[in-house]
Amino acid sequence: MAKRAGKKPKVIDDVAPLPKKHLTIKAVAGAVATHNGNLAAVGRFFGVTRGAVWLFVERHPELRTVLKD
Repeated sequence: MAKRAGKKPKVIDDVAPLPKKHLTIKAVAGAVATHNGNLAAVGRFFGVTRGAVWLFVERHPELRTVLKD
């Protein structure tokens, strides 16, 4: 395999764009509580992937406490 010359590794903010459906902190916090911290279920609820929800949580540290509860 050929290496990609000149490409820099991506940082977390460049990994994926925010989901097409607009997620809000309040909505995600409520869905996380409703689905008992199951990010896959939260993703299905919003019509996005579990990874998109995880990235949203990573970008908003206040949501991390909701996951720990």
